[in-house]
Amino acid sequence: MCGIIGGFGSASYNKGDINRALDTIIHRGPDDHGILIRSKSFIAARRLAIIDTVNGNQPLCNENKKIWAAQNGEIYNYRELKLDLINKGHKFQSNCDTEVLVHLYEEYGRTFVNKLRGMFSFVILDTEKNLMYIARDRFGKKPLYYYNYNNIFLFASEIKALKSLISDSKINLTLSDQAIYDYLSLSFIPQPNTIYNEIKTIEPGSYIVIKDERIVHKKYWDLNAKIKYSHDYEEILTDVRKKIQKSVQIRLRSDVPLGVLLSGGIDSTVVTYEAKQIYGDDLKTYTVENEDENLNESEIASRTSDFLGVKNYRLKLYSTPLDDLLKLVEHYDQPYADSSAIPSYGICKLAKQHVTVLLNGDGGDELFGGYRRYYASHKLDNLNFLSLKLLKYFDKIISTKNSNRRNKIGMLKRFAKGANMNPADRYLAWTYDMLNEADKKNVWKKKNMNPTENLINSFFDSGECNVRKMMNCDVNLILLSDLLVKMDMASMAVSVEARSPLLDHEVAEASVNIPSKFLFRNGSTKSVLRDAYKNVIPNEVLNAPKRGFEIPMKKWLNKDFKCLIMDLFSNNNAKVYNYLDKNFVTKLFNGDIMEGKNTTYLKYSILVLELWLKNYSGK
Repeated sequence: MCGIIGGFGSASYNKGDINRALDTIIHRGPDDHGILIRSKSFIAARRLAIIDTVNGNQPLCNENKKIWAAQNGEIYNYRELKLDLINKGHKFQSNCDTEVLVHLYEEYGRTFVNKLRGMFSFVILDTEKNLMYIARDRFGKKPLYYYNYNNIFLFASEIKALKSLISDSKINLTLSDQAIYDYLSLSFIPQPNTIYNEIKTIEPGSYIVIKDERIVHKKYWDLNAKIKYSHDYEEILTDVRKKIQKSVQIRLRSDVPLGVLLSGGIDSTVVTYEAKQIYGDDLKTYTVENEDENLNESEIASRTSDFLGVKNYRLKLYSTPLDDLLKLVEHYDQPYADSSAIPSYGICKLAKQHVTVLLNGDGGDELFGGYRRYYASHKLDNLNFLSLKLLKYFDKIISTKNSNRRNKIGMLKRFAKGANMNPADRYLAWTYDMLNEADKKNVWKKKNMNPTENLINSFFDSGECNVRKMMNCDVNLILLSDLLVKMDMASMAVSVEARSPLLDHEVAEASVNIPSKFLFRNGSTKSVLRDAYKNVIPNEVLNAPKRGFEIPMKKWLNKDFKCLIMDLFSNNNAKVYNYLDKNFVTKLFNGDIMEGKNTTYLKYSILVLELWLKNYSGK
């Protein structure tokens, strides 16, 4: 695991410039660093040693030192690839997975990326052809940002490093109004956009080739192109189980200690179960203990650990981590308001005391149908016309008192509200408690914004039914731009590598081959995972209600963050007033507006936006 940076084009960089940029991401690689400078190009890396801790410093090269590589991430099948390359006559200087990349490029050219099984963003510099090749893994688990203007191409694992390189070139960056507009509906900025107009992300499952002032973007993997439905349910269960077993097994390859993030849900339990079968009793697990019993999964996680015979460590999230919030606002480089980033960062700090690698259950919901909105969409598709008409009035007559996002009244009201909407509006209504398009028209102060619903609609083009369309949207929007960003940044902040076995591309390809009729057998979500593991995992885990990875944010806003909020918004100097109507913001935090709606996450998103804008304006 590393942080990488590089450049190609007319600008010139010296070691001082490059080292300053590398220093901004030292948390991604505290163990070592390396720099390669050539005419009109350079690549550099900071290294967190996981595989071949002695000989794996980057950049690494081939035998004649004409092809160089630097990587952020892991190639899990590097042993098998290396053996194939040795049989073809290639010579290796290390046991590091990154060295495999240069020889694969030599042997197979640009298409070698299809052979990789892992999480990665990497660069190949071919000095003989004066060519740079940059690729990102299939789901975008590892980040890669780039700047491309006036024959200057720069890239980095984090925006802060890219900004350092850009500032050395005397280039000005401008904030994106569209990014902030979308953020107010989503609580994050959707890729490939960023908070800066001039910086983009390389899209997942794609690569870029730069040569002779020409840049070619190429998509090498598309999950929706892998659909080949199987209608034998038992065959599906066997196939999914085998692929998860293999995925976990290959992700246990490490020369440093390893653990698992364990919640009370089925996804992380499946990963922990499979890891224990291979890793043994030394496996350590880590769980967040929440003071709100409605959100607390630590007891069931503890019982799961006891059942599996592995050690469980708990992070007690009882105090308000204001210092963590302020640190994360700056660390994430752009406005990002998924509140679970706070416990994610905390649990990674705890795990760092014992391990350097953490497996997790990310991707299980999006691939196997775990969210309630999927089941709601499934039920909605089967309602008759009269039932839909009745739902239209149900939303208006049901009481909002004592309803929230988690209880039955709140879920019924949310279902009824979205039932008669178009797919994009329904998705936003069922997924977020943020500003919709009608809200923004009344309070947004800028002009000529593209509706966020247009972005949502673009993801609803694929899928055989509304459930699959919604799942496709989640993979390409929430998973990519929210959940994977959260875990990468939270874990790397403390120099821990996070691995996601359920997001192995072979597991994912097996998941899209499941007909939607099998996703909700017996009225439950994630039926395939539950049935695949029903004989080895306790029923109390398999059938536990979904709680989500949440924190008592409403309490924190009303009590612990109250003074901070008053200081930020009580005068006319708040930066967010350049984008949102001041009266709206003031009334929102006073509780005098949007009555009957859950405004907790909207308030938190505006708080984070203001903190980020103030920090940005000071630099």
